[in-house]
Amino acid sequence: MQHGVAPHLPDAYNAAIDGVEIGPAAGSCGTAMHERAPVIAEDIESDPRWADYRDLARSHGLRACWSVPIFDSNDEVLGTFALYHEQPTAPTEKERTLIDQARSLAGVAIERHRTAETLRDREQRVEALYDAMSILTQSETPHELAEVLLDLVTDTLDYPVCAVRYVEDNRLVPTVASPPGREILGPHADCAVDGPHAAAEAFRTGTTLHYNDAAEADGIDAPSPLQSVAHVPLGPYGSLSVGMTESGSIPPFDVRLLDVLAQNAESVLRRIDHEQELVDAKETAEKMSRLKSAFLANISHEIRTPLTSILGFAEAIGGEVEGARRVEEVDLASLARFSSLIEQSGQRLMDTLTGVLNLSKLQTGEMTLDLEPVDLAAEAAAAAHEFAPQADGAGVALELTEEDTAVWARADRSGVQIVLRNLLSNAIKYTEEGGTVWIRARTDGEHAVLEVEDTGIGMDPNTADVLFEAFKQASEGIGREYEGTGLGLTVTKEVLDQMDGAVAVETEQGEGSRFTVWLPRAAEEGEEPERGTSGS
Repeated sequence: MQHGVAPHLPDAYNAAIDGVEIGPAAGSCGTAMHERAPVIAEDIESDPRWADYRDLARSHGLRACWSVPIFDSNDEVLGTFALYHEQPTAPTEKERTLIDQARSLAGVAIERHRTAETLRDREQRVEALYDAMSILTQSETPHELAEVLLDLVTDTLDYPVCAVRYVEDNRLVPTVASPPGREILGPHADCAVDGPHAAAEAFRTGTTLHYNDAAEADGIDAPSPLQSVAHVPLGPYGSLSVGMTESGSIPPFDVRLLDVLAQNAESVLRRIDHEQELVDAKETAEKMSRLKSAFLANISHEIRTPLTSILGFAEAIGGEVEGARRVEEVDLASLARFSSLIEQSGQRLMDTLTGVLNLSKLQTGEMTLDLEPVDLAAEAAAAAHEFAPQADGAGVALELTEEDTAVWARADRSGVQIVLRNLLSNAIKYTEEGGTVWIRARTDGEHAVLEVEDTGIGMDPNTADVLFEAFKQASEGIGREYEGTGLGLTVTKEVLDQMDGAVAVETEQGEGSRFTVWLPRAAEEGEEPERGTSGS
C-alpha cells in the first residue's frame, strides 16, 4: 500500500503504513483491498485485523477506521477510501451511503487521472518515436539499421533488454543485443528458422508474439529470467525481441509501437536491398560493357588480321598468275608459300569462330555431353601427337609423361579434347623458343587428373583469377603481344563445369604456369554413360 491523500492523518503514521503488504490482516485498508469488500473496524483495540498495527494506531490516537475498496470501470481495485475516528464508533446508514458515494466518485476521479496520465505518456512516446524514426530511415546498411533499432527500443521506448536477429543460412543470427540483455541472458545464440524458439515462430508466421507472464504456455524460451517478452517479425529479414524481468511490463500499446517500428524497419531494409540491387545491376552493366569492349577489340583484331592476310596473299597469287605469259613462268614456290599463309590465316579465323560458337553453345545448353569412361592417358597422347608439329615450329619441346595403366575419367571425349587443345595451344603460344611444355595424366584419390605445365612467360599470381573470364588475356586490344580471343580458358572452364570437373592454375611471372584439371574418376571402361547437357 501507498497512501495517496491523507491531509488529517499524522505524517509519521502515513510513513509507517507506506509499503505495508495487502492481506487478510493488514488493518482496514489493506484487508479491504485484499477481500475487495468494506472493512469496518468499530474498535481498533479489539479488531483482530488490526493486531499487527494496533500499537501504531494507538500512538497516534486512532480508535476506529472504516475502509471501502475503490474500483475502476473494469472492476479492478484502485485503492481504498477510509475514515478514521478518535473514539470507537460504528457508521450510521447515512454515513454508509455517503462513504459509498465518495468511493464511487474517487474511483471515477482516479481512473480519469490515470487515463490522462497514460494518454500523456503515450503521446510523449509516440512523439519521441516519430522524431527518432528519421534516423532509422537514413540507415545505409542492415547492420547500421539494427544498431539504430536497438537504440530506439532501449532509449526511446525504455526497454533495456532488446536484440535484433537477421536471417542467415536459414537461421536467425543475433546481429546486435543490448548490454543489459547480454548481462541478464548471457550470449545470444542463433536459432533455426524452423525451430521452437519464439523469435523463430514470430518470423515464420509473420505475427508478433506477446507474452506478459512467464507462466503462459511456451511463451518464453526456458530457462529465462524474463517474465514479459515481445517478438516482432521484420518481414523476410529477421525479428526484433524485447523483454522485461517483471510480469505485465510490456503493455499492448507499446507492442503496437513495436509493430510500427518493425514495419518501418522492414521498409528501410527493402529500400537497402533495392539500392544494393541497383548497385549490383550497375556494376554488372559496367562489367558487361567492359567485356563488350574487350570482345570487340579482340574479335575485330582476330578477324581483320587473318582476313587482311588472306586478301593480301590472294592478291599476290593473282598478280603472280596474271604477270606470267606461260605456265612455266609461274613461281610455284611463291604460290605454295602464299597458299600456306592463306591456310594459316583461314585456320586462325576458324579457331576464332569455333571458340565463340563453343562458348555460346555451352552457355545456352546447345552442346550435349555424353559422360562415359574416357582414358585421359590416351587422350593426352593423342593431343601431344596433334600438337607436335606446332611445338616443333615454335622451337618448344613437348614432353608427354605416360602412365603404365589407363587413367579412366567420367567425362565426354570431345569435351576432354577441347580442354587439352585449349591448354596445349596456350602453353605453346606463351612459351618462348627453347622452352618446354609437359602434359601428364594421373590419378589422385577419387579424381582423374590432367596437367599441362610450361616454362613460358607466366604471369602475376594475383591476376590469375581473371584468366577464366571471357576475353581476358595478359594483354588485350589491337596492341596486345599475343594473338587470340581470350575465350580458350573460358570455354575450358565451362566444359569442365558440365563434366563435374574443375581447373586451377599455378603461375609465376617469368617462370611459367601449370594448369591442373580434375575430373571424376570412372570405375571401369564399361561404366554406363550418363547424358549431360551444358545447362547451368
